[in-house]
Amino acid sequence: MSSVSPYAIYVQLAALERLWTKGKKDLSSSQKLLSLGLMGVELSARLIDNLLADQRAASRIERKIHFTLQGIARQLRLLATLQKHSRVPRVDTPPKSIVFSNLINLQHLPKGYENLLAEIELAYNELEIALQGALGLRDFVPHAKTGFFQNGIEFEYEKAVDPEYLSTLRPVSPFGPEDELFMTVHQVCECWFEIASLNFEYMEHCIQVNDMDQATQLLENNAEIFAYLGHHNLILEYMVMADYHPLRVALRGASGGQTQRIRILYGQSKSLFGHYEAQLAASGKNLIAILDRPAEFVYDYQFLDALSSWEREFVGFFFLHYKLLGKVISTASIGSIGVEVNQLVSRFTAPLFPSLDQARFDLVIQTNYRYSNIAGQVLKEMEEPPRPLNPAKLPTKVMADRIDAYFAAINELDEQSWLNLMDENIGYIEDPIGTRVYQGKSELSAFFKSFKKTFRSVNIQVQKLDLQEAKAIAHWEAYGESYNHKWVRFKGIEHFYFDAAGKMLAVEVDWDPREVEHQLK
Repeated sequence: MSSVSPYAIYVQLAALERLWTKGKKDLSSSQKLLSLGLMGVELSARLIDNLLADQRAASRIERKIHFTLQGIARQLRLLATLQKHSRVPRVDTPPKSIVFSNLINLQHLPKGYENLLAEIELAYNELEIALQGALGLRDFVPHAKTGFFQNGIEFEYEKAVDPEYLSTLRPVSPFGPEDELFMTVHQVCECWFEIASLNFEYMEHCIQVNDMDQATQLLENNAEIFAYLGHHNLILEYMVMADYHPLRVALRGASGGQTQRIRILYGQSKSLFGHYEAQLAASGKNLIAILDRPAEFVYDYQFLDALSSWEREFVGFFFLHYKLLGKVISTASIGSIGVEVNQLVSRFTAPLFPSLDQARFDLVIQTNYRYSNIAGQVLKEMEEPPRPLNPAKLPTKVMADRIDAYFAAINELDEQSWLNLMDENIGYIEDPIGTRVYQGKSELSAFFKSFKKTFRSVNIQVQKLDLQEAKAIAHWEAYGESYNHKWVRFKGIEHFYFDAAGKMLAVEVDWDPREVEHQLK
């Protein structure tokens, strides 16, 4: 059996890859990116004639053409963005005449697509402006006869893109009316996957030479690429499923999930962040400090922000693919690579950069304590205050027993036992005094869960208990292990009020949570 994946055989990936490298040794990195992106444009334009020839009553031809035209415009705009930061050199001579482009298919469209064609024209104009020269495609783009530039660029279109050869990379023996659409969508993806991969290679260099501004821009570019690709794939939702299923069965063994470039991009993402973390450690910086003090670490902060954009779009690509599969084969099905569709969920729930995700969590916990004195202040000023207390007078032993149980539940991190001590309707805790209260069972539960997120273990010991007629005051000291294995000490005073049944109506905590924040770092 061939070592080449069935998917790669189906989409004629070897032929595409040969085209990516054939005669391109002398191309600059910017010329290679332009070449790959224009191949995606040509493949998309190639699809137009196939869609126009579709005579099936159930086929949503107009919607498919709409998607395809939008995709062409978006690819041209992406190329314009890429060229702004990695420009192909211009020349003083006019562009060479291009004999053939699949974009000629745009001129075969019937009336009704004028607005979308105008979008493509504007996007093409943006690309030439970014290139600072004419690309030479104006004869093939409707309404784009007049150009901004008389000069061309160092780019031989037919040699670098080979649109005529691309027009032949179609199903050898089309297996049904959805075959070419299905293949083309994946071929376009592969071109843009390769662009993203080349961007990552250059980002590694940027990290080595500490050019964080350029690395940030390339990450943002890759995020935009995947935002496009996630939408690009959704055209497959408009396949006629009754006609797609024979193709799906005939393609048994082939799946887009077999593309190696997604795995490569995943590995490149991890590698890039690993090298960046090593650089941070060598320079004495850390992720929490960068997130907490962005004005002090501007370039690093912008890079982390771009990483988040990349993660959102990369993971979002999987989410949209999951939703697409749900419509096409249902979420309960087993895909061609033997994985149940529902299991794909893990691909877009796990953080791509766990240590960055952890740093964000660390900062949340630290700032919760740092700004505890204003917790809930905005809502507190808008809400009605808690009803005045009408505490009951209880025997001192009853109050003492309830308070013992209260601190025992905290020490054992036993949420339910702690909740059972509170009046579930109007009982509240004000922690620290002066902040918005947690009132009622659901809010009290949220309060305790937050406490458990901070502490792995805790030991609170009451140092002094003052039992009055309708009130108890406990002076305590605590020692605990935080979620990040730091040992912290803190102390405070709590005021307890009870109803006649012995349930706690109110607990008011007088302490300074900032003591904990300083020890968590």
